[in-house]
Amino acid sequence: MRNFKNFFTRTGKVINLPLPNNPNAIYVLKGSDLIKETKHRHFQVLKTHQCISATKEVWNENYLTSFEDDGVRALWKQAHELNIVIELHIGPDYAKQAGDAIRAFPGCTVLIDHLAEPHLGTGVEFANVLDLASLPNVYMKLSGLNHFAKDEPYYVSAKPFTARVIDAFGPDRLVWGSGIPGIVDVHMKGYSSEDIAKVKGGNIRRILNW
Repeated sequence: MRNFKNFFTRTGKVINLPLPNNPNAIYVLKGSDLIKETKHRHFQVLKTHQCISATKEVWNENYLTSFEDDGVRALWKQAHELNIVIELHIGPDYAKQAGDAIRAFPGCTVLIDHLAEPHLGTGVEFANVLDLASLPNVYMKLSGLNHFAKDEPYYVSAKPFTARVIDAFGPDRLVWGSGIPGIVDVHMKGYSSEDIAKVKGGNIRRILNW
């Protein structure tokens, strides 16, 4: 099992991201050169690709097994203390666990990837995703539509679904994340140009203090 996970940052730098099962994970995170160098402090600290119960598919089974794991909570606490945005790539089946972790650290900023991959869970599980909208520091990416819809480039067939998510999180807590920018215009038809501009870039700039 690896002790670290590599990824490219927005600036093109590569850092070693500690896995929760590494006993020194919080010290590795705190001592990261990128933490010292950048004021934006955006890292995918607790990014998991697990949707086991919904699909039996495991993309990264060694990263974590539960958001209740001591190592996960320790990393989350350290990330919160360092004012790091926590980005979660989860399926609906992990939403309830994630919500419990978020509530354990009030004030932490969380960004959920790809509409929480709705096709990898059940309707009941996605209700837990929508419940996360009640937490004021949780943001949702309007992205990954191509993961479950095929009518590119705008994926109009997904509008009944995205309308519900957009309504739950609101234009102040949505971030466009993939596909063409016109996706936002199509899926937020009827919203003001100011609200659409927030989703296209204003919100992420605010989150990152950029």
